[in-house]
Parts: sequence; structure tokens; C-alpha cells
Amino acid sequence: MEKGRMIYKMKAFDLFGFQVEIDEVATKEWYDKAEEWSCECGDCRHFVALAKKKELPSDVLDILEQIGITPEKATYVCEIITEEHKVLYQFSYRMVGNISEEKDGGTKKFGWGEVCCGHEPYPYGAPGFPTPHFDLEFWVRLPKQYKYSDIEDFLMHGREIEFGYKGRECAITNHTKRWWFYDGVEQVEVCEFENFELLVSKVAEYIVEDKTVQDIFFSGFYENTSII
Repeated sequence: MEKGRMIYKMKAFDLFGFQVEIDEVATKEWYDKAEEWSCECGDCRHFVALAKKKELPSDVLDILEQIGITPEKATYVCEIITEEHKVLYQFSYRMVGNISEEKDGGTKKFGWGEVCCGHEPYPYGAPGFPTPHFDLEFWVRLPKQYKYSDIEDFLMHGREIEFGYKGRECAITNHTKRWWFYDGVEQVEVCEFENFELLVSKVAEYIVEDKTVQDIFFSGFYENTSII
């Protein structure tokens, strides 16, 4: 599809309170040929991984599916701030169409984040995008990507950890003055509570399915992590 092609198949949409017109066919054609967001920094790769696993808010996923956009093919992604367990991301998807009416202007706030329809000035992921166009932009807090060094630090401070891997719900917990590791099938005693260095070294080598705990976090393959 060439930049600047004429658009004739506009359809009216209400996107989170923004009145817009979208050429669904032209938009889907562009995204069908597009690659996923390609920045290689850790924060962007983490976003792409979450998008591929469809771990974005359901409202976001629903509208993308309706228009025919694959979530990991965002046309802009930026990590805004990293918090203890969450990362605030700004990300957007370019649409072929026009903003016809903005009821209140600015962003709309929801329980899962904020959204607006506007024009992103840095469309790194949208080369040659046909006109006219606008951007559907989101600001959402998503789960932080933990490295095993984070897990080590949590354990050294006596914090319990739960995580999932390949459908198994795993846990590193303490009770009866001892640490225990549960791999989703069976529980084994690790060490006495105050022996944190031994705890960290042993947990790193425990195997869940086909990977060590250290490799699971190093590769970012874990799911549903919570720090207690």
C-alpha cells in the first residue's frame, strides 16, 4: 500500500468516547504486512512479549481484534516510569481514518489506564502509512519484567515469591522456620530461614519442566509473578 492513497471505505466508530472514522480494510492491509515493534531494548521487548501473550487490558485487546490489528504490532512504544512491580507504558496504534469528534478532549481515564485519539509525532513503527490517519494512544501499567537478580534481592530480604511456568503454579515460601520450594507438583525443603545465601543458590538451580528457575527469569518465560 502506498503512502497517500485515497481512502473511500470509512466506517464510524466510538473509540472510548472519541468519535472517529476508520477505513478497516486499509488499516488491516497495512498491519497484515507490518512487522512487530522492533526496538531491541529490554523494556520494548518485554512489552512485545506481553502483547503476544495478550496480557494487555481486555478493552484494548477487544478493539484491536475488532479492527484487525495484532497487539505486538504497535506503531509506538515507550516506557515512561518503572515502579516496584509495574511499568507505565505509552503505546499506540496508527489507524487509517479521521478523528471526527472529541466529546471532552484530552485523555479518557479507565480502571486499567488512559486513552486518547490524536497524532503521535514519532511514528517509528509506521513507515509509509497511508493518509489520512490518526493514532489510538494508551497509557497502561503492565507487570514489570523481573530478572533473577531481582528475585535474589527479594529472597535475601525474606520475601516470598509465586510465579507460573508452562501452566505450573510455583512458589518459594517460608514456614516452620524453613524455606520451601514448590514446583507445581511437589514441595521440597530448601534450607533454614536465615540461611539466605544458600537459599538463593539452591533456588536458582531447581528445575521446573525443562528450565532452571534462574533460566526461567533470565529468559522472561515466567507468568503471573507476585512478590509477597
